[in-house]
Amino acid sequence: MANTTALQYAVSGLSGGQTYAFQVRAYNKYGYGAFAASASVQTSQPPAQPDAPVVSVLGSYVKIEWTAPVDNYSPISGHGYQILIAASDGTFREDKALCDGVAQASVGYCLVAMWDLRGPPFLLTYGTLVRAKVLAANARGWSAPSAANVAGATIQVEPTAPAAPTSGAATGPTQLDVRWSSLALIPAGGSAVLSYNLQYDNATAATTWFDVIGLSPDSLVTSVIVSTGVVPGSQYAFRVRARNIFGWGPFSDVTYIQAARAPDAPLAPVTSIDAATGGLVISWQAPNNAGSAINAYVINIQHATAGTWHTVSSCTGANPLVVTCTVPMADLTSATLGYAFGNVVYVRIAASNAYGPGSWSPISSSAGATVASVPTQMAIPTLDLAASTDAQVTLRWTALTGAAAGNSAVIAYSLLWDQGDATRAGPDTPLMDSLDTSYLVTGVSGGDPYRFTVSARNVYGPGASSPVLTVVPTDAPGKTGTPNVVLTDAT
Repeated sequence: MANTTALQYAVSGLSGGQTYAFQVRAYNKYGYGAFAASASVQTSQPPAQPDAPVVSVLGSYVKIEWTAPVDNYSPISGHGYQILIAASDGTFREDKALCDGVAQASVGYCLVAMWDLRGPPFLLTYGTLVRAKVLAANARGWSAPSAANVAGATIQVEPTAPAAPTSGAATGPTQLDVRWSSLALIPAGGSAVLSYNLQYDNATAATTWFDVIGLSPDSLVTSVIVSTGVVPGSQYAFRVRARNIFGWGPFSDVTYIQAARAPDAPLAPVTSIDAATGGLVISWQAPNNAGSAINAYVINIQHATAGTWHTVSSCTGANPLVVTCTVPMADLTSATLGYAFGNVVYVRIAASNAYGPGSWSPISSSAGATVASVPTQMAIPTLDLAASTDAQVTLRWTALTGAAAGNSAVIAYSLLWDQGDATRAGPDTPLMDSLDTSYLVTGVSGGDPYRFTVSARNVYGPGASSPVLTVVPTDAPGKTGTPNVVLTDAT
């Protein structure tokens, strides 16, 4: 094939994958010696550089897949692969206990438990991309390592602690409406939640915990009603945790939920007029507190015409032990409330506790208290002639009731006179102040004029005086003596 004094020779033009035999012999001045034994050589190289592996999540495992590269005319079979995984410090390490590329050569992938990648020597943390490289081998040796994958599986973990449970609208003295929020994928550890486990302490101050749902069987609900054994007013502790394919995450913070809610609506309030002050008295009964002590009442008075509801400073309901209050009539007739004489006053009540105000009571009755005022002007008094003489006169007047009395009981009638003094502007001297409806005036002189007026007074004050009555005391002539009869002769 060639004569050379060199000890090596490069042969070109060969075909890949073929086996060639070579012999060599020596030559000197005496001629050629015998050929040495032949040596066979296959025309091949180590495998080509593999493509970057595909790394994905399969359940609780990371799946590392690779594709066989060009073998360069020497089979990879029987030699296999080497799988390198990046640790947290950036170095690529082989761990045959986790991924043996030789043993797995026939299937072309490894399944590595997520737990193992979180432990030594890799120490990968949540969300870290799992990076791997692949090398292939044949009889000629190892290929160059592939590039590492730039996408694919990230480390997943157990769920984080959910937010603390909350109390729902259906919570009351006999049941507990417990709610919590589902975890999104990232807080769920990157893996779908399989179950939520709710526990409560059965009112043991969080010293003993009992499972409500989610331990067995699994449950993905995010609300539950607890009613068995609930004692009105008691405090119950709740906590919740989530489980994914990697296990249970930590419990949430503890939430205390009281077996209570806002109070029931009171019965309709009752309205009346305070005889002593003339104010509007509002009275009500404490409703069921629904498991939490009542701490205040809200008292609303409706505007007389606008229909809007208002509070007044004279009736705040701040003391929960007081279930009555009095509103001055002036407050009712103010511009804020707009009531006029004779209007029925409408009131509603709500009770409040630690959970806020409850529902409004029904509105007070249309037969309740009405706005009152001073009495109307009285009619002119009358002279009782039969009971009068030239030395005394008897005056009478009609009692006021109902609307004429200002819708409030008359306290007294006041009778004034001018004492027979015509120089006065009118009656100005009190004669009486009582509930009597007649009066005997003595010390008068026959033939002299006397002027009188009368007015009524209730708790709101005196009404207007009546028109003036002028009286001139008189008397019928006295009885004559026995006549003397004298007979005379007509002639």
